[in-house]
Amino acid sequence: MKQYRYFIALLLLLDTSRVIGYLRGYHPEIGFSTGMIYAGNELTREDYPLVVTIHPDGRFEVDLPMNYPLYTYLAFQGRTSTFYIEPGQSLAMIIDRNDANAPTRFLGPTARINSELASIQVKSPPYSELMEKAKNVTPDEFKRSHLATWKANSEELERQLSSRKFTPQTRTIVRNELALDHAAYMFDYVSYRKYQQQQNPKMRHWIPRFMISYTNYL
Repeated sequence: MKQYRYFIALLLLLDTSRVIGYLRGYHPEIGFSTGMIYAGNELTREDYPLVVTIHPDGRFEVDLPMNYPLYTYLAFQGRTSTFYIEPGQSLAMIIDRNDANAPTRFLGPTARINSELASIQVKSPPYSELMEKAKNVTPDEFKRSHLATWKANSEELERQLSSRKFTPQTRTIVRNELALDHAAYMFDYVSYRKYQQQQNPKMRHWIPRFMISYTNYL
């Protein structure tokens, strides 16, 4: 329970964090001078993109107003790096633009957590298949299939976590990330299914029974 009290305490903070770093291999002639951080609300699925300024020598920086820990990603043209930061902290990142396989180097209070997060693969639901499932798979069938996928992905994550000693924060972050991703996938199915119902009023197996059973599952 200690790690949960740790995160609850962080929720009470309101501060500005700072991301700084160096984009190795950058020069202005490449044709871009900014990157983007995709902050947002995981529950409402609202995004709040923040522009990251890149200096001619490859240095970059951005301030992040925040009142809770953030796990998101920084995107430059042709390169994306995920990171975790807490309110009031600074995080430095060294990114190799020319080598997509080169790990991002982190410096700062959450450097170890970020390095651990980068070493873990959290399997996401198959979003490329979601529209087709909303059209052709009934709610009960979808629920049964996706809960099995969720369980399998959770078990795979636990195998990774048991392979070495990770910090409690890292374990909590990746478990929450997997749960949020799969729960959001189920709610997105409902939204897409509603759209399909509007396009085809004769579609059977509508949502209410699924929503009731899913609420009971939670």
